[in-house]
Amino acid sequence: MRRGLVDQEKLLDLVDRLRVSVPQGIREADQILEKREAIINQALLEARKIRQTAEDEASKRVHESSVIQEAQAEAADLMSRTEEEAQKLVNSATIEAQKRLMGADKYALEALGQLETDLGTMLTSVRQGIDWLAVQRNAEEQEAAKTVAQPPQ
Repeated sequence: MRRGLVDQEKLLDLVDRLRVSVPQGIREADQILEKREAIINQALLEARKIRQTAEDEASKRVHESSVIQEAQAEAADLMSRTEEEAQKLVNSATIEAQKRLMGADKYALEALGQLETDLGTMLTSVRQGIDWLAVQRNAEEQEAAKTVAQPPQ
């Protein structure tokens, strides 16, 4: 294994973890959005079923002449309650999706911040190594210049 001033293995490990964690957060956000859509679609399907049931019931009662007005009132009430329940489900799913997206964003931001910190530390180490090598090289050049300037005795 080759080791220099920067631990290459640690750097590669950090990059690999970032590659895995950020896409995972995005996949989770996509899954949340898909679940939200599924919940919305389910709520709409339920609303349609309930509406159809209400309409069927209302139609049946229309044929029973004495309860026409009662059936219409019940159907309207049932429809109103169904729409309210569907809206509550949609709102709840939206809020949950937003919370999870914010969580995924927060995680990605923290992971990127940590990577930035780690890379900054590594960059400082690299700069210190470069400075040290420059000082060593300068000292060696000065020593060589002294040796060349002194005649052999």
